[in-house]
Amino acid sequence: MKLIFFILLSCSSISFASAQYLYINNNRKGEIEMDGDIYIGYNKVGYIESDGDVYKGYNKVGYIENDGDIYVGYSKAGYIENDGDVYKGYNKVGYIENDGDIYIGYSKIGEAPMAIRREWIAAIVFFFFSEELGVEIK
Repeated sequence: MKLIFFILLSCSSISFASAQYLYINNNRKGEIEMDGDIYIGYNKVGYIESDGDVYKGYNKVGYIENDGDIYVGYSKAGYIENDGDVYKGYNKVGYIENDGDIYIGYSKIGEAPMAIRREWIAAIVFFFFSEELGVEIK
């Protein structure tokens, strides 16, 4: 399966404004609330529970463990370390800084407010925008 940063390689910019608005390629797409509810436009499309379960609609599509492991279904796709380094399998593909800047390799491709957990950033883009970004997830 593809991890967030391989999806992000296909787009020019992904960011969250300080008001928790979601932008992809500089277009406002929706919003994430502090309780984990995810909106595209005015429609709630899913949510992330505090335990890390990720839901698309009302269907669980994966989860993020407290240690940063990312699962699609029940298969581990990669992980995020405490320092923000992101791995697909065992290969480092990017990182998320403490200030919310998102990098692939050494290129900054977006930003998110510090109020949103790094793991949530990965899950939102991976589970909700992969099709729009033209990336096939197997």
